[in-house]
Amino acid sequence: MSQDLPMNPQRWVPALAAGVTSFVVLSGIFVATMLVHYQAIDFPYLSFALLRIIAISVLVGTAAFALGHLLRSLTMATLFGAVAGFLGGVAFVAAAA
Repeated sequence: MSQDLPMNPQRWVPALAAGVTSFVVLSGIFVATMLVHYQAIDFPYLSFALLRIIAISVLVGTAAFALGHLLRSLTMATLFGAVAGFLGGVAFVAAAA
């Protein structure tokens, strides 16, 4: 007999909100930086960067799921996603440099 844990949508919704917020913030920062420096969007480089942005956003969503008992409101989850996504992006750029 399998003992699956019941799906708890109250933990998935904040995690999804944090992950999506992280993706939007990081994508916006990346595109804005590209436009400021190159005055155009380099789509091959954007597609290359989007894979890393998605990976960071998935990690943020996973962290938000693990902290589900603390992130019960969508406002807190969104704030967590924005801050954690930004810090994850900074850590990735610092590690790559």
